[in-house]
Amino acid sequence: QGDGDLASIGTAEIVHAANRGENITTIFINNAIYGMTGGQMAPTTLLLMCLLLTYSQPFLLFHQL
Repeated sequence: QGDGDLASIGTAEIVHAANRGENITTIFINNAIYGMTGGQMAPTTLLLMCLLLTYSQPFLLFHQL
């Protein structure tokens, strides 16, 4: 699962599956964005991180303090 799914909108589903005792393995992939919706920030996006989208892929830039 991606970070946007597992850390926010999919949290309830994974918690309930674990509570039922389902035999599952969860792999958490954190890229700090919602990749399927155009690169919106996800709950795991770091503070002070900006997202610059290009036509091919997102590039993450950090603000200078």
